[in-house]
Amino acid sequence: MSTLAMGAYRMAEKNAIVNRMSIIETLGETTIICSDKTGTITKGEMTSRKIYCDGNIFEITGTGYNYSGEINLEKKKANVNKNIPLKILLKASALCNDTIIEKTGSDSEYNIIGTPTEAALLVASAKGGIFKDDIKSQRIKEVPFSSERKMMSVLSKEKSGNYVYSKGAPEVLIKKCRFIQKGNGIHSMSSSDRKEIERRIRSMTSASLRIIMVAYKRYSPEDKIEKDLIFLGIVGMEDPPRDEVKDAIKICRTAGVSVKMITGDSKETASAISKQIGLDEGGIIEGWQIDNYTDEELSGAVRNAVIFARVRPEHKLRIVRALKKNGHIVTMTGDGVNDAPALKESHIGVAMGIGGTDVTREVSDLTLKDDNFATIVSAIKEGRTIFNNIQKFVTYQLSCNYAEIMVIFLGILIGLPLPLLALQILFMNLVTDNLPAITLGFNPSSHDVMFMKPRK
Repeated sequence: MSTLAMGAYRMAEKNAIVNRMSIIETLGETTIICSDKTGTITKGEMTSRKIYCDGNIFEITGTGYNYSGEINLEKKKANVNKNIPLKILLKASALCNDTIIEKTGSDSEYNIIGTPTEAALLVASAKGGIFKDDIKSQRIKEVPFSSERKMMSVLSKEKSGNYVYSKGAPEVLIKKCRFIQKGNGIHSMSSSDRKEIERRIRSMTSASLRIIMVAYKRYSPEDKIEKDLIFLGIVGMEDPPRDEVKDAIKICRTAGVSVKMITGDSKETASAISKQIGLDEGGIIEGWQIDNYTDEELSGAVRNAVIFARVRPEHKLRIVRALKKNGHIVTMTGDGVNDAPALKESHIGVAMGIGGTDVTREVSDLTLKDDNFATIVSAIKEGRTIFNNIQKFVTYQLSCNYAEIMVIFLGILIGLPLPLLALQILFMNLVTDNLPAITLGFNPSSHDVMFMKPRK
C-alpha cells in the first residue's frame, strides 16, 4: 500500500491526480490511449488567423488572447467600417457568443471566461475595432450549441430591427444558407458560390486551421430562426500542437502503446495536426461512418484507424467498447458532461483538470492538472514502475522467507536443536526482510521501463 501511495504522490508531482488507487497498476497494462485533440494534444489556445469574406482572404496578426494585432488585406490594414460583409461578420462573431473577454490590468493579454473557440472570435472582432459591450442590442432568444447540432444561433433586438446571428460547423451551417452577403448587397447563393466556399474550406483545413462558418439574417415573426440564412464568411483558427506531444507519442510507440486521436473537427484539420505530431500512420474514421457501422463492423474498423473525426460523445462510448472487444486495455480522455459514460466504460478514464467538468472529474480514475497528453504518458511510466517495484519486493520477501523456512525445517528434520527462537525470527524478519523490501518499493523508474511491451 505504501508503494501505491508513493506512486500516487509522484504522479501528483507530475500533474496527474489519482482518484482511485486501484488503477495505478492498470496504467502499466495500457495498450491504447484515446485522446481528445483540442486542449490535450494541442495547446487549446485558439487564435483566429484568416477570414474568408466577400471573396477576399483577410489575415489576422497577433497570437493567443492578445489584443495587439490587426486585420489585414493584401498586407495592408483593412478598413472594417468600409467593408460591410466583414463588419457584419465581426459583429455576428461577437453577438453569437457566450464567452467574456476582459483586459488584465496593464498587461496586453485578455482574460477569458468561456471557451477558447468563442474567445478567438471575440479577440478577432476586437482587433477589427468591434467590441461586444459596445454593440447596442438585446438578446431575445438563444438556440444553444450542442454536439449533435454543431451550431449556435441567437436572436438579437437592435435599433434597426431583429436579427439572427449563427455560427457553426461549415457542413451544417452551409445547408441553412440560401443567400450570400457581398460588398454590393445580398444575392442568392449560386452553385459557383458554394464551390468557391468549399474550396476555401479545404484550403484552410489543409493548413491545420479549425473552421467556423458565420451567417445572419433579418428576422420577422413568421420566419424560422435557422432557415434561409445569409452566408457571411468563414474564420480559420489555429490551435498548434503542444511541443512535447511528438516526443510523447514516440515513447508510446517504443512502449507498445497505440495512440488514437479523437476530435470534433473535420478530418482534414485532424489529418494536418496528426502529421505535425507524427501520428499519420493509419486510417481516419468519421462520425457518420460510426453511425452506419454495426458493433461488429466497428470492432474491425478501429484496428487500423488512428484518427476519429467529427465524432460526438456517444461515438466515444462505442469506440471504447469496440477496442475492449479486441482485447485492449483502454485509456480514454474527456472533458464534457456527455463524455462521462465513455470514461466510465474505459479501463482508465482521464478527466481534464482545467477544461473539464465536475461530472467528468467525478467519474474519472485520473485527473490531469495541466490537460496535457504528455502527462498521461508520464502516468503510464509511473504505473509500470510501481508494478516493477511490487514485483521486486515481493520476490525479495518470498526468497528471504523461503530460505528461513528451509533452514528451520531441515534443522528440525535432521534432529538439530531449533536454531532460532521465535523472537529472534521476528527480529530478523523486521531487519533483513521488511526494511530492505520497503526501500525496493520506492525505487525510481529504470531507464528501460518504457521499452517493454505492456504486460497482460
